[in-house]
Amino acid sequence: MTPKAPGSDTPSEYATRGSPSFIALLREIAPEDADAIDVATEAGVAFRCFYDAWVRKGGYRRGKPRRSVRQVKIWLGKDNEVRSLETKLTGKTLFQIDDVKNLLNIILNYWSYDEKNKKSRPHPDYYGERVAYLIADELFSFLRDETINGLRLPIRKRQSFNEIDVNGSADHDDTLDSQDAIEDLYRESDTLITVSRERTFIGTEPESIMLNFQEMLDRLRAIDKLDDRFRALIWIVDSGQFEHDRRSQAVLHNLEFLATQFRALILTDHPERDARAEWFQERAVVLVGTLRPSLIDPFYLDAGYDLPEPDHDKDWVNPDRLLLDGTPDPWIDRLGREGSNTISQRTITVHRDITQLVAQATDRVGRTDLRFLLHAPLRWRERQSSDEAQSVRCVELPRPGPRWGDAFRLAHEVALLRLDRPISPSLPYTALEGLKFLRDHRFAVLNLMEFCELTNRLIFGVKSITTRTRNPY
Repeated sequence: MTPKAPGSDTPSEYATRGSPSFIALLREIAPEDADAIDVATEAGVAFRCFYDAWVRKGGYRRGKPRRSVRQVKIWLGKDNEVRSLETKLTGKTLFQIDDVKNLLNIILNYWSYDEKNKKSRPHPDYYGERVAYLIADELFSFLRDETINGLRLPIRKRQSFNEIDVNGSADHDDTLDSQDAIEDLYRESDTLITVSRERTFIGTEPESIMLNFQEMLDRLRAIDKLDDRFRALIWIVDSGQFEHDRRSQAVLHNLEFLATQFRALILTDHPERDARAEWFQERAVVLVGTLRPSLIDPFYLDAGYDLPEPDHDKDWVNPDRLLLDGTPDPWIDRLGREGSNTISQRTITVHRDITQLVAQATDRVGRTDLRFLLHAPLRWRERQSSDEAQSVRCVELPRPGPRWGDAFRLAHEVALLRLDRPISPSLPYTALEGLKFLRDHRFAVLNLMEFCELTNRLIFGVKSITTRTRNPY
C-alpha cells in the first residue's frame, strides 16, 4: 500500500520516487504512535517516537540498548557527525536538517538486529543515503513556519554523562556506566589519567572490581587497535607512607590494590595474554606521591637520569593538585555537600586531547584539552533497581583552573618521557625538567615494572632494585 501524505488523498511524493516516506517508516516501526500522532503538527514528537522505537528494535546487551548514543556516534563517525547529539535528543537544542539526514542514514543502514547472526541489517528499501535525504526533506516540509529553523524533540529527563547529578537528584533519572563514559572520551584522547588517594578503581562490589578493570582495559585496547594514536595510561596515587590520620590505611590499601590489579591483568589467562601484557606495559605509568627521595632515586639512577639539586621555583605542582586533595573552586557547586571527601574517596579520570590545544595560547585558562570525570558508586538503595552495567554513575566536572590543568599536562609529558615517546610540549620547560621537579616534590614517575618493584620494597624492605633484570610478576 502506497502511503499518503498527511491531510491529503494523494500518495506522498517521496513514496512515488521509489523510497519509503517518513510516515510509512513510523507506521512500520511504531504503529501505535503513528496512529496517535499528527506528524504534520507534531513533527518533533513523531521523530522522538521513531528514534525510540528504532533503539528498542536493536535489543539489549548487558541491560543496555544495543543502539545507545555511544554506538550511534561510532556509526556516524567524523564525516557525518551530529554535534551535541545528546542535547538534541533531550530536546535542549534543535536538530538541523543535515543532522536528521545523517541520523536517518544510520537508522536505515542499521534498521533491524539479527540476534542469531549478531549483526544489524538495513531496511529492505534502503539503497543509499539519497533515501535518508528524501525522508529528511519530507519531515522538515511539515515545519511550515518559516521562523522555525530546526526540529525540536520533546524535552526529556534522559541525560548525557556530562549532565548527571552525582548526588542522585530526583531531577535526573538516568545514569551512564562509567566504563562507557571513559571509552567514549578515550577515542578522542592522548592520555587517560586516573587519580584518587583512596579509591583508584571503577566498581562497587569487591568481587566485580578486578573483572571490571580487565574488561575496561580490553575495551580500551580494542580502540587502540583501530588507529595509530598513542594513548598513555597514567595512574596518580599516594604511598600512604607519611599519613597519620584515620584514612592512612585506606591510602595504603589503594596503592597495594592497584598493584594487584596490574599483576592480575598480566597473569590472568586470556586468549591474547602476551599481546595484552605488551600493550599495557608500553603505555602504563604510575605517579606515586609522598615518597622519600631515597626511595625514588634508585629508579632514576638505574634509568640513567642525572639528578640535580632540588629546585622549588615551580611550586604550583603539589600534592593538593596532582592528588586532587581538596575541592577546586569551580567544582564546589557541582559536588555540593560532598566536597573534598568525594575527591579523595572516589575516582577521577582526566582525559587529554592535544589536538584541542589553543594555538599560541598564553592564557592557559582557555585551553580545552583536558576533561575531568568523577566516578561515584550508586548508593545501595539506588543499586537495588539498577542493572549491573550501571553500578557506577559519572559526572563531568568543569575545568578546575590553570594551575590544576598544568599539573596534569605535566603528568602526561613526564609519562611520555618515561615511556620514551615523542612529546608535544605545552609548558614553558622540558619534560625532563618536569620529571626532576616532581622528584623534588616527592613524586616518583615509574613505569609498570618499577611500580611493582616499589610496592615490593615498601612491603618487604627490599634493599636493592634491579628493574631491568627481575620480572615483578
